Amino acid sequence: MLSKKNNMKIKILTAFVLLLWACNKDPEFTTVENGGLAFYNASQLLRVELEQKNPLNVQQPALILLNTTDKNHKPDSAAGADGKTLPFFAMSTGGQQMFPMYGFSQVTPPWLTYMRVRSGIQQISFLKTDSTLAVKTDVVLDAGENTTVFLMDSLGEYATMVLHDDSKPAANQVQLRMVHTSPDAGELMVKVNGQWLGKDTLGFRDATGFLSFTMPDSVTSTIYRVQVSSKSDTSGFIAKGALIGAKGHSYTMVMNGYVESHFDPIYVEADFRLSFLRNK
Repeated sequence: MLSKKNNMKIKILTAFVLLLWACNKDPEFTTVENGGLAFYNASQLLRVELEQKNPLNVQQPALILLNTTDKNHKPDSAAGADGKTLPFFAMSTGGQQMFPMYGFSQVTPPWLTYMRVRSGIQQISFLKTDSTLAVKTDVVLDAGENTTVFLMDSLGEYATMVLHDDSKPAANQVQLRMVHTSPDAGELMVKVNGQWLGKDTLGFRDATGFLSFTMPDSVTSTIYRVQVSSKSDTSGFIAKGALIGAKGHSYTMVMNGYVESHFDPIYVEADFRLSFLRNK
């Protein structure tokens, strides 16, 4: 029969062996998946300021900060070949909205470019041209999913809008989403190829889901003619545009800019635009 002293030695020795085994066991690493994160400048005020201060100059100070307050910080992402590209506005040169130049352009929309960022909560700060803070927001980025953050303003007051780009068009479909970022346009209605999209209207910072349009088997792409009208006057229109949509792809139409010119508290000219982006 073991004495209490020997019994205690055995327990200590057993605990030491278990600890040694645990230390030599191969570590189990948890893989953190990435998500896609895109930024779109729907602020006419910021766009105009960039055009006036640094026309067509790509070498801008940081306009977007991701999980940092350091304006020179390069996040550990997979956006570029070196994996350390600064966050950037999609469809832009130095933050300026370069595509499309005009809402009535009948062109095939470009792909929206996403940064690859670790999933989880992302703190995003948008800066003005003088590097002061415009607005800050937190975004929950899901693994394997794409998310777009829209920056907009209302007479100098900046705001954001976060949309998850979870489109799943069928092989014979085109999907189209409408995003309303025009601060003074009021309630809007959208007509596609002569048909109103339901009875609902879109207000500032509203968006539809991805709406499906079935395409005949005989074609691979078609032109979708879009008309945007005010709810108060559907006999007229604020803007028209044309989208060349391809089967199996999804698109976003951004309604942005001011419908009227404003002089107080800041001056902005009327410049309402329809911009088309390809999500998938």
